[in-house]
Amino acid sequence: MTPYKISAVKRMFGQQFRFVLMIAAALAVIELINLLTLRGLNVLALIPREITRLPLIITAPVLHKDTWHFASNIIPFTILSFLAMQYGKKTYLTVLLSSTLATGLGVWLFARGIPHMGLNGLVYALFGFLLVSGIRTRQVKHLAISLITLLGWGGLVFGLLPINAYISWESNIFGVLSGIACAMILQKIPVKNVTVEM
Repeated sequence: MTPYKISAVKRMFGQQFRFVLMIAAALAVIELINLLTLRGLNVLALIPREITRLPLIITAPVLHKDTWHFASNIIPFTILSFLAMQYGKKTYLTVLLSSTLATGLGVWLFARGIPHMGLNGLVYALFGFLLVSGIRTRQVKHLAISLITLLGWGGLVFGLLPINAYISWESNIFGVLSGIACAMILQKIPVKNVTVEM
């Protein structure tokens, strides 16, 4: 790789990292406001099957019940977001938006009738997207990202089990399903050209 290409790659990574940090910073500002208002923003949490709460599928992911809840979500969200950016900003934003809507709708329809909030649904969406995308594209770079995701966050699979009443495992399930669906739709399996001799 030439020095010019190395410089271009560093510049691209820098731009991607700054973009992800901007999103993380915006989420941190919301968390700070929520903290200073004694969790006053949590009235915007999603409550399943309450028709007036359906629009709150947009606000619920950015709200957290406490600082630890936020910290445990923002770190994997930021790292997995950077990895997802390797598929391009447009793909990354498509996954975020689609997963927010799909996960929120799934939770609203089928989850327990308690307030649901937090980034965990999107963390699981990115987790599912990154795992499957590498298999779909079969590119070395993407397979490496899938392996990093599996080794780094494979333990997330335990969050899919309904073993903790205080965790929205429903968000986790619908999140990972939406991420997998995005990978299946957005990433095409490469087709090899086959020449048939007559």
